[in-house]
Amino acid sequence: MNLTEKDKEIIKKCLDEEKTIPSIYKQKLFKADNTEFVEATKDYKLIYKGKARKEDIIANTPAAPLQKIRSFNSDNQFEDNWSNMLVFGDNLLALKAIYEDQQGPNVYKTKNKIKLIYIDPPFATKQDFMKDREKAYRDKIIGAQFIEFLRKRLIILREILADDGSIYVHLDQKKGHYIKTILDEVFGEHNFRNEIKWQKLRSVKSQSGFFSNLTDSIFFYTKSESNFYQPQFAPRDLRLLETHYRHTDPKSGLRYNLDNFTQSGQGEAKYFGDRLLEPPSGKHWIWSQERINQGLQEGLIVFSESGKPYVKRFFNPDDGQRIGDLWNDINPVNQVAKERVDYPTQKPEQLLKRVIESSSQVGDIVLDCFHGSGTSLVVAEKLKRKWIGIDAGKLSTYTAQARLLLMNDIVGSEKKDETREYERITDLRNHSKSNSRGLFLVYEKARSGDLNITDIFLENLAQFISNNLSGKREEEFSLACPEEKFKVKKLLVSENENNGEAKAGEKIVTVGKVKFLVSFIQPKEKTEKPLPLIAKEFTLYHAGIYDNQL
Repeated sequence: MNLTEKDKEIIKKCLDEEKTIPSIYKQKLFKADNTEFVEATKDYKLIYKGKARKEDIIANTPAAPLQKIRSFNSDNQFEDNWSNMLVFGDNLLALKAIYEDQQGPNVYKTKNKIKLIYIDPPFATKQDFMKDREKAYRDKIIGAQFIEFLRKRLIILREILADDGSIYVHLDQKKGHYIKTILDEVFGEHNFRNEIKWQKLRSVKSQSGFFSNLTDSIFFYTKSESNFYQPQFAPRDLRLLETHYRHTDPKSGLRYNLDNFTQSGQGEAKYFGDRLLEPPSGKHWIWSQERINQGLQEGLIVFSESGKPYVKRFFNPDDGQRIGDLWNDINPVNQVAKERVDYPTQKPEQLLKRVIESSSQVGDIVLDCFHGSGTSLVVAEKLKRKWIGIDAGKLSTYTAQARLLLMNDIVGSEKKDETREYERITDLRNHSKSNSRGLFLVYEKARSGDLNITDIFLENLAQFISNNLSGKREEEFSLACPEEKFKVKKLLVSENENNGEAKAGEKIVTVGKVKFLVSFIQPKEKTEKPLPLIAKEFTLYHAGIYDNQL
C-alpha cells in the first residue's frame, strides 16, 4: 500500500467513527488488477493490444547506468554538492536507473525530492521534425504503440515523483483523450486537477476546411492530496477601470464594481442590518453573519432599489487577476522572438514559468524527460530550481547545453509596451461621457517644440473653437498629451477636484468661453534589460549510449 501518514490518520478516523472511507483511497487500498474490486466499483480502463501490467513494466524495464561525461560551470556549485543532470539517451532506461537508485543507495539524491515533472512528448504526428536540414527528432510511434510507449514512462515517473509532487503532461487534440485515461489509471482519477488549455495560435487558418485547432491540452495531476500549489496571477488590465469599475468610492476615491452577493448552494437567511433576508432559491450568501455586520459598518455592502445586496469589489492593479485553466495570455515563440533557437516545437519560456512557479518552490527538483530544446531546464535554472533533463536526441542535447551556457536572467523575450497613447489615458471614457465638444490628442512621437501645449497654442485653439460654436455659454473641450509636452506658463492651470469622482481631466485651463479638460498620457512601461546569468553546475550523462574509452 502506498499510504502516507496523513492517509492512515484519515482512514483510521473514518473507521473509528464508523464513517464511509472516501473513494479517493480505493486505488491505494486495492491493487489495480483486483478484478473483484474493479467489478464491484464499476471501475474502467483503456484496453489495447500490447498493454503490459504495471508490475511487469517496473520489473522488466532494464536500467541504463548513467555514465558521467563531463561537468559544466564547476566553479558555480550548489552548497549541498548537487549537480543538475543533463542525460542523453533513452528516457525509459534512464528513468529506470533513477528509480533503482532511489530504491537503493540514492547516489543522485533524488529520493522524494522530485517535486515537479513536466513532459511535452511527441504527439504521434508521423512526422520527422527538422532543424537546418538536420533531424531534430522522429515522431513515428502511433496508435496503441504510442499509448504504451508513454504509459511505460508515466508509470516509472510516478514511482520517482515525490509524495507531494505534481506532473504536467502536454499534448494536443489527437491523443490527449487516450492519455487522459492512462493518467487516470496511473495517478488515480481523484488526483486529476486540471485540463489546462493553452492557446498556442493567435488566429484561425483561412484555408482550413474545418474548425482550426488553436489550443493544446496540459493535464495536471498530483501524486497525493498534499501537493504544493501556488496560485498564479496576470497583471490587471487598466482598461477594466473604464469597462467594469464604473463607480468611485467617495471616501477613498478608489474605483469599484458591484458583485453578486450569492453563490450556488443551500443557505439560510441572514440579517443585513435590521432586515432578515432569505437568499434566492438554490443560493447562499457569500459571507458569514459576522462578516456581513462588519461589511455594513465599513460601507462594503450596497443595496439596489429592490433591496438586493451587492458587495463592492475595488480595483487594485497590484492584486492581479487570478489565472484559471484557460491560458490565452502566453504567446507562442514567433519568428523574431529573442528566445527563439529554431528548434521545432519549442515552447515559450513564459509557459514553463507558470507551470514551475505553480507547483514547485526554490530549490526543488524539476524533471523533464522529453526536454527538446531545453526550455524547461533553462526556466528552472532562472527560477532557482534544480533540474533533471533527459532526451534521446543529439541535437536536443546540444541545443539545451548551448542555451544553458548562454543564458540571461529574463524569462522569455524582452517585453515591450506596445500600448497606444489612447490606451494609456486612464479617464478616456469619462471624456466621452462629458459634455466635451471634441478631443485633441498629442502623440508621443511629435517632436519636442513642434507640438507642445503652450499658452499660445491654447489661445489659438480656443479662438478656433469659439469661432465655430454658436452661443455664448462656456464649452468644454478635451485634450490629452504626455505630461512633458504640457508647457502652459501664463494661463491659470487648476487641478480638477472632481477627477476622483470619475470626471474627465486632471487639469483645467479656461480660455475665454472654452474650458480645456486636460488628461495626461501615461508613459510606457520600461523594458527590463537582460543581464548575463551563469548557470549552476550541471553534469552531462549518457544512458545506454556509452563512450567505451570512458
